[in-house]
Amino acid sequence: MTCMVHIEFHARQESVEKLLGWLREIPPDTRCREGCVSVSVTRNQTTR
Repeated sequence: MTCMVHIEFHARQESVEKLLGWLREIPPDTRCREGCVSVSVTRNQTTR
C-alpha cells in the first residue's frame, strides 16, 4: 500500500536556516525505512 504525506512548514525569516538544517538531517533516516519510495523537500522562495 502506498501512502503520500505532505507537510507544510511556515517559518519566520529568522528561523528559516535552522529549519532547513533540520530538514537536511531528517530525510536520510526516513529514506532508509522500509516502504519509503521517496522524500523531497521544496522551498517557496517568494517573500511575503
